[in-house]
This record gives sequence, structure tokens and C-alpha cells, in this order.
Amino acid sequence: MQLLAESSRGIFRDDRALTGIRLFCNEFGQSAQNHMISSSIDNVGSWGQDFFCTELMTGFQLRSEKSQSFLADDTAGNNLRMFCNETDFQEGDGNSFGSWTDKQMCGPKEAVCGISTQIDNSNSCKLNQKTTIL
Repeated sequence: MQLLAESSRGIFRDDRALTGIRLFCNEFGQSAQNHMISSSIDNVGSWGQDFFCTELMTGFQLRSEKSQSFLADDTAGNNLRMFCNETDFQEGDGNSFGSWTDKQMCGPKEAVCGISTQIDNSNSCKLNQKTTIL
């Protein structure tokens, strides 16, 4: 995976945080990156480093920040953890606002095969708590 994120811009400035997610896919047992799938991607932020499972991605957690009130800056999605099995994970290099959702894990003999996101376009493009990895 690779995350597109805007770092904290400081007080009185809008923080967009996580603005894109890429998943790199390949044929089972292959090390080449044959395919890339992504969420909707905003043009704000910088792409971080690539993170890989040695085998299959079997779950995820999203770090997100709930509503901060009418006058505060809401960032929504901030970071992503990619689980390679029940206990081993790669944590993205997004932001640290908010808290981690519960782990969403695939069933036995299943692995991640897609991504679906909901975008908040009300004032800026932000990934919200409804990110789903299929």
C-alpha cells in the first residue's frame, strides 16, 4: 500500500490528512507489482513510502478522527494499517489524528481483493470513516 496524505498545517488552517490510498496487487507467489488499485485521489499531499506484506493482505484498520465540533478542523481518515495476518501489520505513514477503528479481517482462506471509499466533498476531499477494503 501507499498513502497520499497532507501533513498537519497548523492552527487556523484546514488539515485534509489522508487524501488517497493505493494498493499494489500481484499474482499469488509473485513479487512483481502487476496491478495497482486506488481510492479516489485528491491532488493534495505527498505520496508516502510503499508498504508490503510478504504474503497476502488479510485485513485493515483505519485511523480516523470524529467530528471535532462546528468550529474545529475535522480530518476524518488519517492513516491505514494493512494486516498481513491476524497479528502482523504494516502501518502507513499518514497522520496521527483520531483513533484506530476495530480490525476488519478477512475470513479463513480469504484475502483483500479491492478497495471502496466514501469521500466527503462538502468542503474538501477527505476519506471518511466509511473506507472499506474488499
